[in-house]
Amino acid sequence: MSAIDRTGSLSRAARELGMSYRFLWNYIDKMEKRLGFPVVDGWRGGAWKGGARLTDKGKQLLSIYGEIMSDMAKLTPKWEDALKRFLSARE
Repeated sequence: MSAIDRTGSLSRAARELGMSYRFLWNYIDKMEKRLGFPVVDGWRGGAWKGGARLTDKGKQLLSIYGEIMSDMAKLTPKWEDALKRFLSARE
């Protein structure tokens, strides 16, 4: 979602992420249906020929996701070490 906000465009974000516009659009559509609120605000026409940006709730969701990923990165080594110890233990 950060690519959408950064580029201001679903098509540019899709290209940057190496996915098709249709895939990204469907992904956002499914996400919004499951969440029950819009995360991307898009428009067509005008001088800019359309664009997209994250809604306020979309920005909040992205921020929370970033915090979760940061916390997970800190926890991964601990659990990875525990899993290695478990798998290497011989009973």
